[in-house]
Amino acid sequence: MDRERIEEIVRIAQESPITELCVREGDLEVRVVKQSSRVTTAAPAAPIAGPAGPVPNQSTDPMIVIRADKVGFFHRGRGPATEPFVEVGDYVHGGQAVATLESLRKLTDITAPECGTVVRILADDGSAVEYGQPLMELRPKEGADEGGRR
Repeated sequence: MDRERIEEIVRIAQESPITELCVREGDLEVRVVKQSSRVTTAAPAAPIAGPAGPVPNQSTDPMIVIRADKVGFFHRGRGPATEPFVEVGDYVHGGQAVATLESLRKLTDITAPECGTVVRILADDGSAVEYGQPLMELRPKEGADEGGRR
């Protein structure tokens, strides 16, 4: 990757509304992260454990929040306009694909970090998502340890 390509990547990131852009070519990776100087108080950041509004889970177990690991487009299935992998109420195993993320025309599986039940799907199918954005909430399997096993 030469200097002109890196400058082009930076320019693209600066001109777009995204906050982070990661481009990998071969063994080289360029990541551009924009810091926002604007302070907003209208909508606080989504909580890490537990949904905003009515709580569907009345137990004391914290929710498992599956977050986007990069900027891209969220798909509930194998790609655009495909059957969803999971629905609310489905039980999933640790490592199971629950959705995909399309970034730079490449699809990457989004997997459940441990066993649990899908409580909420927070992103719309086909929507643009940012790094760290909550995508799905799982209720952990009762009595499971950190690896999702009983």
